[in-house]
Amino acid sequence: MTVTTHDGPAIAAATPIRRHLYGPVLDFMLLGGASILLLPLAFLLPAEKLTPAALTIGLGLSFVINYPHFAHSYQIFYRDFWAKAVTGAHAPTLRGRYIFAGIVAPIVLAGYLLWALVYGSPRLLGYSANAMFFLVGWHYVKQGYGMVMVDAALKKTFLRDPEKKALLVNSYVGWVFTWVLANRVLSRQELLSRLSKVLPEAGAQTRVGVEQLSVAVTV
Repeated sequence: MTVTTHDGPAIAAATPIRRHLYGPVLDFMLLGGASILLLPLAFLLPAEKLTPAALTIGLGLSFVINYPHFAHSYQIFYRDFWAKAVTGAHAPTLRGRYIFAGIVAPIVLAGYLLWALVYGSPRLLGYSANAMFFLVGWHYVKQGYGMVMVDAALKKTFLRDPEKKALLVNSYVGWVFTWVLANRVLSRQELLSRLSKVLPEAGAQTRVGVEQLSVAVTV
């Protein structure tokens, strides 16, 4: 954009810098603000009647949202894979990580699942599902933290190191708490009974207290 003055040449006007991804309100909602509205509603709904419907809807949404995301992530990861993993374009350590994540890990995972199917062991398949749930939580913690950092950088609101650490610690505690709680609930309801058994009741109560304390400190 240019502005023409009466006594001089046209000068460039300052272009407003975009400080958000989709808008200030929508960014807040997508970064976790929507949970403030949804969680109270979820607690008010009858869990016994809506649990099967919620599981069905969640599974359907995972296919609609997660799988295109995964497919595109693999396209980005394996694009020019030979150049990234074999040639000298990257440091040896990074090339080793590419080889492990792109070749070794998929082969080991496929071998394990094939072994479970051939052996006919629901327990082994249950262990793999539980491990996936555990690792996905770690992935979401890092992904969510990265999104918060991107949003803070866009808004030029940089967090101090203690604030960053508080967010990370609370996120990790929430991740482990969710995984343990899900195992506890599923074990009690005898759903996915092949998943690993949960820790004793006293330990579960302790983890609830740790999670509540972590949230309070972060806030």
